[in-house]
Amino acid sequence: MEPTLVGIHPRPEWLVRLTRDYDRGRATAQELEDGFMKVEDELKSLQARWNFKPTIDGLFRWQDIFRPITEVVDGMEAGPLTRFFDNNTFYRKPIIREKIKYLGGLPFSGEKLILPGPYTFYVMSEVKSGKVIFYQKLLSIYKEIIADLRPNAVQINEPALVYRYRKWEPNKEDYDWVAEFARELNASVHLYFGDPSEAYVFLAEREVPEIGLDLVEGLPMDDLGVPLTLGIVNGRNTYMEDLNRLVRMTTSFQEVRHISSNCDLEFLPYEYAKRKMILLHAVVEVLSS
Repeated sequence: MEPTLVGIHPRPEWLVRLTRDYDRGRATAQELEDGFMKVEDELKSLQARWNFKPTIDGLFRWQDIFRPITEVVDGMEAGPLTRFFDNNTFYRKPIIREKIKYLGGLPFSGEKLILPGPYTFYVMSEVKSGKVIFYQKLLSIYKEIIADLRPNAVQINEPALVYRYRKWEPNKEDYDWVAEFARELNASVHLYFGDPSEAYVFLAEREVPEIGLDLVEGLPMDDLGVPLTLGIVNGRNTYMEDLNRLVRMTTSFQEVRHISSNCDLEFLPYEYAKRKMILLHAVVEVLSS
């Protein structure tokens, strides 16, 4: 069992100031690039110190989970600012035409590549084609991205499947496609922002390589005997969880490959994100002793 990061990491205050200075013409492109490289190196160092595997680059260059993809795929563009689920953050809603083509150049320097899952991508975008056609084309794009970047691991994030306030309802075809993406890309599927128990059953039946469960928002679940990432610390609250309780949560399942926050840590201040990482490391240390 290893701790792992599952999404966008918060930018430290100095990097926030630097990006604002760049936007206002007070910092150069090279200064911004140096800043990104510095914070990526720092996060990789912290992950190595606390045995986080596989490592990520923090996605510090990603304004949201969709934006970098819309910038490297012809036929996609960043649309209007839209609230990101029930968070105090916003994303540019992707506008996706019928013909899309990967151009190369997606920013990535870690071991694990994290991508928005097909269902979340579909419901959070304005898609000009039919759903199945979109899924087929996105899977092809993702295969090209993976062949280009050659990550050691792949994770697809599917908050829309389980979001507690959703105005949409996934059907069997959607679950089939999410499972198809996971198997074809050899990817884990991370479920968060709601109770994942129903989606957990659907995906376990479809033999996806690994499933990430939000145990912060989720209800008690049966152990279905599939490889898991357990999201046991709250990525949206600065409250520090009790170590012994986290250990008990983790031992409730047999095939736990990783433990993590329930969602991206981007919703926390940088220093609190570090504390959550230390807590996850401590859980593994206790279970290993």
